[in-house]
Amino acid sequence: MRQHELIAYAGGPSHHPTYSYIDVLRGQIPAHAFAGKYVLVGAAASGLGDAFATPVTSGARLMPGVEVVAHVLDSHLSDRRLRTVPAAANIIFNLLPVAAALLTLLFAGPFTALLTSAALAIASLLLSMALLYWTGWQFAPAAALLGLVLAYPLWSWRRLSAAAHFLRAEMEHLRREGMPAPKSREAGRGDFLDRRINAVEAASRQLRDLHQFVSNSLQQLPAPNFVCDAQGRILLANVAAQRHVGQGPFAHRTALQGKSITQVLRDLEDAQTRQPLLTPDKFLAGRIPAQSEARDAQERSLLMLCKPFTELANVGWLITLVDMTDIRRALQQRDQALHFISHDIRAPNASILTLLEMQRNAQAPLPPDVLLGRIEKYAQASLGMAESFVRLASAQIQEYRMTPLDLATVLQDTVDDAWALARDREVRVVLQEVPECAPCLGDRALMGRALGNVIHNAIKYSPAHGTVRCGLHARGPQWVITVRDEGPGIAPAQQHRLFAPFSRLHDATHPHISGIGLGLALVHTVVQRHGGTLEVESEEGRGAEFRLVLPVAGH
Repeated sequence: MRQHELIAYAGGPSHHPTYSYIDVLRGQIPAHAFAGKYVLVGAAASGLGDAFATPVTSGARLMPGVEVVAHVLDSHLSDRRLRTVPAAANIIFNLLPVAAALLTLLFAGPFTALLTSAALAIASLLLSMALLYWTGWQFAPAAALLGLVLAYPLWSWRRLSAAAHFLRAEMEHLRREGMPAPKSREAGRGDFLDRRINAVEAASRQLRDLHQFVSNSLQQLPAPNFVCDAQGRILLANVAAQRHVGQGPFAHRTALQGKSITQVLRDLEDAQTRQPLLTPDKFLAGRIPAQSEARDAQERSLLMLCKPFTELANVGWLITLVDMTDIRRALQQRDQALHFISHDIRAPNASILTLLEMQRNAQAPLPPDVLLGRIEKYAQASLGMAESFVRLASAQIQEYRMTPLDLATVLQDTVDDAWALARDREVRVVLQEVPECAPCLGDRALMGRALGNVIHNAIKYSPAHGTVRCGLHARGPQWVITVRDEGPGIAPAQQHRLFAPFSRLHDATHPHISGIGLGLALVHTVVQRHGGTLEVESEEGRGAEFRLVLPVAGH
């Protein structure tokens, strides 16, 4: 029966001891050389007998058949046999390196994949040899080596074909979108892939130039503009947007990139509900209204316009802020003017006309001096209202002539001008804590008018024989002018209405005091436009103290 057997060679030719039969017959070989050993007799000389090429021979040297039999006998005696692995194990051995190479081609770059394929081929060959030596199992790595050799070229061909198809499709898509076909010397050179790469590179250059143009144009827009992704992270913000959030004129254009717009504009609230206008939930849900009116921490009136900059609302947003503060102020002034014309200025004139009509139809007309006195009173009231309204409008819109002035002198002159009113009301006006000089930068006429309104109000609401105390002192980099009266005081719940135009808090309790509620509105406007603040401290029934806080010159 024939049986195939893998021979485990112990070495190359002449590995086992060989003796000439002539030397044995002559007794030249000692007898103990063959003691306890198997002796094989056969031809070993070249040209005599059979000779075979074996895995352990090299060059033109062959191994005699008797030595082959000796190696077979030696392997049986030492129990060193070679066995062919089962087919399933050999398939797994060959598939593992090929699968590893394919995964490397999928996730790594071309150069890394090439090195990995070569390393796997060498490792497969060495591992098969090592397993043969250690375990006696013989693996056949030829299939793995063939797969590793063919994997990289086939993958490169497929990727090259896919890249060429992609480049052609992208160029067609750009042409359909209106991108002009790029014209360059390199576009027609090289093979088909080079030509497509050059065309796409030229188109990409045009897109980069277009993106740079759009970016520069966006930077020059006067309104704050933010470009955000679906999660609300800022991708682009122009100079006006950086200035809006207080980044400063020299901030880098990428200073806001990567930040969340919900944090950058966290002070933006709905004008009606006073709830935050931008929240992460609204971005995730894509429920940002296209147009909303809001107010921020600086009480600016803003119109927020939101537009998805692609067809899919969850890709990104273009958010624009339009400052409506001046427009709102103009509308408020218009409403004030209409209110003034339709109500306040009409009342005295209507009273004059009513008085004349009554005089004309009365059976007992008023004496001329009484009639003229009443007409003069109504005319003076109408003129005073018109003058107060014009002064407030001028203080709100006119350009201030800011010059160095001394607040101590302005306060002293204003107190002197109020002497006649204080005498008629039997009220004392006292100056206290006034420095020799209080330098400030401001409009002398408007500052005197504002300070005069505060002192006149204090005199008018102070009781007879009361005292109005005026003072001036420094508070850090600011001057503080104080005017305190002994009048009825102002309840804390009503103090927010003090500086609203046409607002009079004591009409019911002091109807005899004339006015239309524009004096303190003018004071508030003048102080704010000088960079200062107006403070009020009062309790009902215990007088009031007004403080005009203005910056020191140079601050």
